[in-house]
Parts: sequence; structure tokens; C-alpha cells
Amino acid sequence: MIFDLDEYEDIVIENEDLSCIDLSGKIFTSCVFKDCRFNNVKIENLRFDRIVFDNCQIMGIDFSNLNSFFTSFNFLNCNIKHCIFSDMKLDNMSFERSVVHECDFYKSSLKNVNFSLCDLQGSTFDKNDLSSSNFEKSVNYNLNPTKNIIKSAKFNYPEVLSLLNSFKIKIS
Repeated sequence: MIFDLDEYEDIVIENEDLSCIDLSGKIFTSCVFKDCRFNNVKIENLRFDRIVFDNCQIMGIDFSNLNSFFTSFNFLNCNIKHCIFSDMKLDNMSFERSVVHECDFYKSSLKNVNFSLCDLQGSTFDKNDLSSSNFEKSVNYNLNPTKNIIKSAKFNYPEVLSLLNSFKIKIS
């Protein structure tokens, strides 16, 4: 598919390799990307409004370059690696059932975000508001509770013990 239009609405885009293309300035509203690849895509001032990524591979994208006034998207069963989510308001979004490896979450509002059933290996969380977020049945998360707000966030045992890693204590 060639993205030569400026705006796309209510469409399903399936099985597309969008690697290394420039989507800067485009507007996607109420769209679904299914089984697509997004590697090193340029997204300066791109607008995602009510977007679903279903079973997509996403690598090397700085999501903080999105148009911040219209940012609403969800990931389901995605493989997300080496992405940046900094200085963003991502409240109520979902990463459910996704692999989220080596991603940076920095100074973002992540209230009520669904991280359930995720593998968060190597991802960093620093200076975020994770209030009421759901980490149930997720693994490999490493976040410092003194550097993030985690009030009313949901975790499971035994993985919740990883919240103690930053204290450099020994548990027997």
C-alpha cells in the first residue's frame, strides 16, 4: 500500500511491511493495523487517533514524535522492541499480551494502562505515573517504585517482588 493521502479513516491495513517509510504529518483515525511490520518508521507529527495495532511487529520508533494532541492507540499481541515513549500522555491505552522489549518509558502519564500478560524484558520505567495500571500476569518488568508513581497499580506474586530490585536487598 502506498500512503500518498494525508488522511486515512476507518480502514483495516493488513499484512503490510511499513519499514523505513515516512508517515510524518499523516492522520490515521479509527484504523486497525493487523499483522503489519513497522521498523524504523518516521512519524514526526503523525496523528494516531483511536488506532489498534493487532499482532504487529514494531521496532525502533520514537513515539514521542507523534502529534501529542491526538494520540490514542492500543497494542494487542504485538512485538514491540527498542521504542521510546517519553513525555507522553498515554492514559487508558493497552499493551495487552505484547512483548515489549528494550523500550523506554520516561516522564509519561501511563494511568490505567493495561500491561497485562506482557513480557517487559529490558524496558525501563522512569518518572512515570503508573497509577491504577495493570501488570497482572506480566513478566520481566523492572521499575523502581521510588522513581514512578504506582498507587493502585495491579501486580501478581511472585513477579511483584521485582519492585524490590532497586533497593539492592537480599531476600531468602
